This record gives sequence, C-alpha cells and structure tokens, in this order.
Amino acid sequence: MLSLSSLNSFDFFQQFQLIAGEKGLYKNITNVVILDYEGMEEEYVGFQTGDFVITNLMFAKDDPSKIYKSFLSLMEIGVSAFAIKTIFYHEIPEEVIALSNEYEVPIFTFSDIFIEDVILNITDYLRATTNYDYYEKLIDSFIKAPSYQNELQQLMGALNITYDYKQISSMYVGSISSVNDFSLQRIINKTQLALKEDKQKTFITVTKYKKGMLFLACFKSFVPKNLKKFWTDLLYKLSLQASLYCIGINDSTLPLQKADIGIRRALWAYRKGDTSKEPITTYSDLGYENISYSFMQDSYIRQYRKELIFTIEPECESVNDFYNTDTYLTLSSCIKHNFDMIKVGEDLYQHPNTIRYRIKKIKELLNITNDTYFHLVVAILTSD
Repeated sequence: MLSLSSLNSFDFFQQFQLIAGEKGLYKNITNVVILDYEGMEEEYVGFQTGDFVITNLMFAKDDPSKIYKSFLSLMEIGVSAFAIKTIFYHEIPEEVIALSNEYEVPIFTFSDIFIEDVILNITDYLRATTNYDYYEKLIDSFIKAPSYQNELQQLMGALNITYDYKQISSMYVGSISSVNDFSLQRIINKTQLALKEDKQKTFITVTKYKKGMLFLACFKSFVPKNLKKFWTDLLYKLSLQASLYCIGINDSTLPLQKADIGIRRALWAYRKGDTSKEPITTYSDLGYENISYSFMQDSYIRQYRKELIFTIEPECESVNDFYNTDTYLTLSSCIKHNFDMIKVGEDLYQHPNTIRYRIKKIKELLNITNDTYFHLVVAILTSD
C-alpha cells in the first residue's frame, strides 16, 4: 500500500506543491486516474475510493465553477487526492481550497513534469507491490507449512523460471538497519534492471520477501564450484555492500523441483547468521544448526519439544517464554561450547559447578540418564 505521505520518496514529487487538504496526507492510494472529459459530462462511474486523480482542468478552462462540482463529486466517492498540472489554472478557486480542507482530500499542483511520468511512477510501484505480495504468499505456503509443489510451480512461473534450468541456488539479503518498504522496493527495482542488463548464462532473479530480498540463481549445466564466491561477486557487481546487510546463502545447488528447500536453507542461514562477526552466512557454515533446522521441519518433533519445555519449565505459557529462561541460556551455551562446563560457566558468568547442577536437575526432570540421548534432547530444545 502506498500512502500520500510516502510520495515524497519519488523524485518527481519534488516538483509538487501541496496547496490544500494537508490533514488528508494519511490516506492510501489504490490507483492513478486522469480526470478529463468526465468533468464536462459530470459522469464519474469509473472513479473509485482511493484514486489519485490527475488533471490539467482543461474541462473547466472556460467555466471555473466546474472545478468545484467535479471535485465535490469525486470527494464524495472517496478519492485520495488531486494533482493539478497548472496549464489552464495557476491559482485554484478559494471555494475549492475550502472544500479540500473540509473533506481532508489533499490538492497538489505541478508544472514542469509530464503527467505520464507521474502515472508511470505510481502505477509501477502499485503493480510491483501487488506482485511482491503474491510472491510472498507463495513462498510462505512452503516456508511455514509442508511443501506444496503447486505453489512452488506458481512461484517459478511468476518469476519466469522454466524447467530448462536443472539446478538452483538461493540467497536472502536483509538490511541490518530498518528500511521501509518503499526504499526496499526501489533497491529491488534497480537490482532487477541491473540483472536484466547483465548478459550472462546464469538466470538470476530477485523478489521482495518480508523485509529483504530473495535471490534465485538457476543453472542449466555449468554450476560454480564456490557458490559463496558466486553470490559475493554478484553482490559486488550490483553495488550491494555486504557489510550493510545480513546475508544467508544456500551454498549448494538443488534440482529445481526442490527449490523450496534451497529457499528455506538460505532463510535459515540468514536467521542464524552473526553479523557481528561476518555479514555472510552459508548453510554449510552452520554445523549443528543444520541439524536443528531439520528438527524443526517435523511437526512431531516440534510437539515433542513443547512437551519437553513444559516439563522443565511448567511456568512457561508458550514456547517463546522458554527463550527468556536460565534453562534455555544454559542449554544454548552447552551446545555452543560442546558441553564444556568451564567454557559454559565463563560464557554465563557462573561457576562450572552451578552449570553442572542445572544440567543434573534438567536430566532428573526429564528422567534421562544416557548422555547421548540427553545431547540429542538439548539439540531439540535449543532449536528455534
């Protein structure tokens, strides 16, 4: 969704002047339309709530009263704003200004840019937003649930990926600092243009997903030996400075029919990456985290994990509450330091015997005596 207040992010908007209706800048734009002959015929059937109306007021060049009549009719329909190119009128009648303020429908004027440029800029953004929402829903269908081949095929088709390509690799790029959807979409649009202009054998596409960019590279025969270098080189070529992002890479290729697995792995590497040490994390870098990723794909394991959590920490009302407990911090550190109690104690600023006592209590609560089994249970408990 594009709000009127977000228009200042467009280059053309520097030429716009707000002359009335400032209180309506919170409104959203759903479409861009031109007001032309409708003002003469006083017929507004094609206009909808949320329309951003552009006009040069030619229909009223000989009769200023038509401006008030047409604007009132459109405001009652619920249009979001008016943009007037000052060809026939350089000053807007006072009664129209008062009407704009009363209905809280902003009126802008402009002169030195083409109406077509304004329309193209806004409609391109609205169309891209719709597409990205569609792609995101398709990705969610196999990220948040068991994989559905139908949705995966729809995504491949929407992104123009054909089954002539045999292998696929994925990369997810998320900004370290907060970025609004408009700015992110502009980066993606520029990236898409750069990818189209880059003549190479590998087909690479990018789409918005959540607060970042999902890249897919498709290969027909030749596959780079070092996919981390392949993706790093691409970031450099696209002028996307790695240090400004948190990046997850699936550094192995998979058949196109298993693209959903590759996407999940890239997102998992992104999620588990430690930007304080390295902006880029590959799936193979994760080690133990690969196992925890596999655990969390299974609904039975997830249910078993809940049962374990509520046995150890009965006061937790949800799984998320478990992340704030000393038990979780202790077990996570145990995994991190390979159950070396001295290192775990140093990590948590606790005496090693305190850590040993905690582990002993957890084992007793779960009725576990076998260390191998306990290590497996800890791996499940610390998967998220």
